[in-house]
Amino acid sequence: MTVYGDDVSKYASGYKEIYEYTDDGKISSFEARGMDLVDRVPMEVELLSLDYIYRDDGTLHHREYHHYAKFFSSTGQWEGGDYDEQGRLVYQCGYITHGAMDEYYLYDGNHTEPKYCLFLDWGNNTAYVRMITYDSAR
Repeated sequence: MTVYGDDVSKYASGYKEIYEYTDDGKISSFEARGMDLVDRVPMEVELLSLDYIYRDDGTLHHREYHHYAKFFSSTGQWEGGDYDEQGRLVYQCGYITHGAMDEYYLYDGNHTEPKYCLFLDWGNNTAYVRMITYDSAR
């Protein structure tokens, strides 16, 4: 599924999935491939890929996401994220059509849901800055 919820298996013929795992059984990469027939030139393309990097203790440290912008939106076609030792997303960056974005997630103590997000939208040689507060029933 793309970040937009699109099932990539429905967008190309010859669909196949490739998985790679770490020595301890965690997924290290996923790739969905298929034939792009849109321009009448059959060509196998990477529809979607995910890569994961783990710390020595086995916790997720970083993940990368990419989808094929020709079939799906160019906004969000690439995203990367960093995780803390508790498995919480603390930083995410990505491509948006007019530039790039950075998101910094801030947590209150050991809570699993963020309390704040500092959002930076880098476009047109300007930074649009937003601080988001999440309303939670804690």
